[in-house]
Parts: sequence; structure tokens; C-alpha cells
Amino acid sequence: MKNFVKAFNNEKGVSLLEVIATILISSIILVVVYNVFIMGVKVYEKVGVEMQLRDEADHIVASILKELYETPIDSVKPCDGIENCITIRHDKKLKANEQFPSVIDETKLDAAEEIDITLEDNEVRLTARVGTSDPTTTNLLNEKYELLLGNEMDEKERSRIAIIDCIDEDNNDTTCEKGLIEIYLHLQDKDFTEDDLISADPIKLESKFGF
Repeated sequence: MKNFVKAFNNEKGVSLLEVIATILISSIILVVVYNVFIMGVKVYEKVGVEMQLRDEADHIVASILKELYETPIDSVKPCDGIENCITIRHDKKLKANEQFPSVIDETKLDAAEEIDITLEDNEVRLTARVGTSDPTTTNLLNEKYELLLGNEMDEKERSRIAIIDCIDEDNNDTTCEKGLIEIYLHLQDKDFTEDDLISADPIKLESKFGF
């Protein structure tokens, strides 16, 4: 009992060296915990951004394919004077011969349908026209993202759309009636580039389809 009272009444306290050591150790622990927490947040955001980029690229390709499947393709050609742009044209229809119904004739439409697919820094643009009517334009690319098209990049890494295989059936050097279209998207989030505190790797998506 005397020992307990003696220990309770001990007013010796803590030395300055012990206080400094405690503060130093606590600071080290706090710094480590903070860095681990920040690293976890960065990894979580990076994974989330890269998933969103993948979803955006898939959405763009799916939207282009939807247009191609819904529009009968009679010919495809590069856009006049515009890089990374192709024009899809539907200007023919099949009709039974009036004298011989079993014979199918190919005739021209009164008003041709055309769709331009254009890749630019901040746009994946679909422009649709019917005859001489005013065109309608849709941008498939969310404003948060941008396509990497710069000349400073390796040519194989640039976003592009092109006709890579062409079969010319009507002897017109500028159009293809059958072939293969290539779309290569190199997409990055404007807010998470390599110059930012938290960065996410750009997404690359390549797709090829025939017509």
C-alpha cells in the first residue's frame, strides 16, 4: 500500500527528451499513414479514370458501328481534303424489273444519303446529309476527353480512321464498294494527364470492320 501511494505521489514527470522522442516517432507514423492513404486514393482514382476511358472508347466504336449497320453502304471514300475522315454513301436501291419481276434492277436513289465520320482533337463527329438538305452533326466524344492526334507522336499511335482495304467495283478511283475500315482510338482524360498530380494512362482501342 505504501508503494502504491509513493508511486501515485511521484511528481518526477516526463523529461524533455522523452517528449521530443514521442513527438518525433508520432510524426514519422503520421507521415507514413498519410502517404499510404494518399497512394491508395491515387490508385483508386487512376483505376476509375481508366475504366471510364475504356467505356468512352467502347461507346464511340459502338455508336459508329450502329450507324454503319443501320445505313446501307454502297460506297466509302476518304473525305475531300480532310484528314482522318471518311464518307459513307448510300445512293442505290434494288427494284424488281417491271417486265420481268424475277429480275432485280439496281437504280439510283432520288436523294443520296451520306455520313461523314471525322476524328479531331476534341471531337468524333458524325455528319449526316440527305440530298441537298441541311446536315445534322453529332459529337460522340465527351468533353472530358480528347483524342491524341499530334504529329509529335509515332504515326502508329495516333488516333485515326481510314480505309485499309479497298475493292473498286465501278472503276472509280476515289470510292470503294467493298473493303475494310480501321478505327484506332488513343484517348486520354484532360484532367489526368502525365503532368497532373494524379495521372491515368491513355486508352488505346483498335477496331476493324468490313463493308
